[in-house]
Amino acid sequence: MKQNYIEDIDCPPVAPILMESTRALGYSMETAIADIIDNSIAAKATEINIFFQSVENPCIGIIDNGVGMSKEIITEAMRYGSMSPLKRRTEQDLGRYGLGLKTASLSQCRNLTVVSKQRENIEGRMWNLDHVQETQKWSLQNLSKRMINDLPFIENLTSLVCGTMVL
Repeated sequence: MKQNYIEDIDCPPVAPILMESTRALGYSMETAIADIIDNSIAAKATEINIFFQSVENPCIGIIDNGVGMSKEIITEAMRYGSMSPLKRRTEQDLGRYGLGLKTASLSQCRNLTVVSKQRENIEGRMWNLDHVQETQKWSLQNLSKRMINDLPFIENLTSLVCGTMVL
């Protein structure tokens, strides 16, 4: 039955509120890392390494030798709700909603950086929750080559032909 209404109202979620709320979905460090490793396996990685830095700026880096992502695909991978749960997936793909990378990572930190390499091309994107709060927008940051080169563990990714690093 068709309902009568005057107009559709575009009503997107408020970025900082939704992002902060999804941080509390109940991930432990172990399940967050497992979720990211699942993405590496789906990207056909044969090697996945985990690096830790506990001094100065503590962080964890997960680096795989999977197929890597183009600039369009990395941006889409960082989008909240990037995959429909109705979309057909391969049997190996455990993802369903396009939220795992973001919610798993940001449950443990306030900055999620993803850098991906495909041969000579390297792309980096970052969700910084403080920046999103400041802009009050879905402000995904595109990293310059200089910023990418200054990241911890980056030499472990740049030495590969293809792959992805999640910080």
